[in-house]
Amino acid sequence: MKEYTIIYKDGNSEVAMFPNKQSIIDKKFGGNSDAFEKEVKMLQWTTLSMRYVEDIKSGKINAVISTADANPYGWRGRV
Repeated sequence: MKEYTIIYKDGNSEVAMFPNKQSIIDKKFGGNSDAFEKEVKMLQWTTLSMRYVEDIKSGKINAVISTADANPYGWRGRV
């Protein structure tokens, strides 16, 4: 289960636990993916040290490091 932030086109948002995106469509929109795309602007979720944001209209997913403990440059203190 992941914690998703569902951001609606009307400006409202909600946080809910689901195993995946399809479960959100099935449980909140009765399996109707067209209704999901019509009402939802973005989905956000975090896994380990990454934060993902999916733009529903374009299908593009942006990923950014969400923790200061992640070091993309290798070991800290390396000389």
